[in-house]
Amino acid sequence: MRPRGLSSDRGYLSVQAASPGLGVALESLVFANRELQAGTLQVLFHDPGAAQQEEAYYLVYPSVYADLPKVRAFKAWVTALCFG
Repeated sequence: MRPRGLSSDRGYLSVQAASPGLGVALESLVFANRELQAGTLQVLFHDPGAAQQEEAYYLVYPSVYADLPKVRAFKAWVTALCFG
């Protein structure tokens, strides 16, 4: 049974918000591939082993924000959580 009211896809919305620069998205390439190909998003970090996994997630953001201290701090925090 489908819930009544407005519904949305979290993955799609997170990528759509990150693409114009509203933040970063931790999402599957399935949702971000079009924006990555268009160059409106870039992979923030890439785990080479993750490419072998079907359920991998990537942190993506607009490339113009690559050097922002808050983006670098967020990347460091997420990397420490994910990879120790």
